[in-house]
Amino acid sequence: MKKIATFFSLIVFVFLSVSSVSSIYNFDDVPIDSYQAFRDYVLAQGEKGIGYDIDGKYGVQCFDGAGLLWRRIGRYLNSGKDNAKGTWLVEWARDENAGSEFRLIDKIEDVQRGDIVVFDGNQYNDYCGHIGFADNDYTATGT
Repeated sequence: MKKIATFFSLIVFVFLSVSSVSSIYNFDDVPIDSYQAFRDYVLAQGEKGIGYDIDGKYGVQCFDGAGLLWRRIGRYLNSGKDNAKGTWLVEWARDENAGSEFRLIDKIEDVQRGDIVVFDGNQYNDYCGHIGFADNDYTATGT
């Protein structure tokens, strides 16, 4: 079972934060049988200049990475407040996003590779927050 996590620091796979990416909306060929297959495919597409603008807002951005996974399982990722951190901080959106396919976690120690992580921002360092994928299991040493 997949998990959604929230915390403030962890190395994450940043989803196509390239500004010169062409958006596409055909995502049926994106593999979701494993995190590694999903990651490798999306990164390879990014190297070709292809990205996924799932919500049609602001071009290809971090929200679209998680949104792509939700669309592939036949669901829609709700931002709650029209930003990445709303997927977790807005209670009704968090619960709706989890559904029966995902388990919510809130302890950094429980984060595993492939988990979706949500970062809270503030007015000084990123009001919208950030959403991405944990590329490693959490370790107390940060390695």
